[in-house]
Amino acid sequence: MSKVLRRLIVDEMSKRLKGVDSCVVLDYQGMSAQQAWEFRSALHDSKIQVEVVKNTTAAVALKKIGKEKLTKLVSGPTAIVFGGEDAVAPSKKVLAWRDKMRIKKPVIRGGYLDGQVLSPDEVVALSKTPSREVLLSILLGTLQAPIASAVGVLAQIPRGFVTALNHYAEKRGKDEGGGAAPTAPDAAPAADAPAPPPAPAP
Repeated sequence: MSKVLRRLIVDEMSKRLKGVDSCVVLDYQGMSAQQAWEFRSALHDSKIQVEVVKNTTAAVALKKIGKEKLTKLVSGPTAIVFGGEDAVAPSKKVLAWRDKMRIKKPVIRGGYLDGQVLSPDEVVALSKTPSREVLLSILLGTLQAPIASAVGVLAQIPRGFVTALNHYAEKRGKDEGGGAAPTAPDAAPAADAPAPPPAPAP
């Protein structure tokens, strides 16, 4: 491949991936041509893109757009899945398709969310997060419900969502070198104000 053609491919891939804040990285080795076509079609219906990438080209493109953390997931036959209505859509659709087809292909290598690389287990946990529409309906129900009922409404959120958020928060805190925010010291109790002097006698 000539340098000019390689540069054009890198530039095109950089444009496609530049605005991606969340994605799932897959190993599609072992999938038949029919399975690959059905997989792409199923995700395309949800406006989710499947980008099959060449490792060296993808590594250059990812570094160019500041997503070099993802390069460690790009090894062997690689596809990057991104797009959809929200950040959890790619993981939801990939897992849903595999469950429907009852196969373990494509294999999840990891994912990417808001600058952080996710493990395969975290991608699975993320897939259990309620969709944007469900979260909005839960929020609306919470706002309309009495306080006693609001707790029950919020309890509908799957445990996997909370687990994924905890892992993500811990990982982000480590990467930024921060720990728990220091708490403000308790304010000292205010001293009682002195009583006013008695009024002089007439």
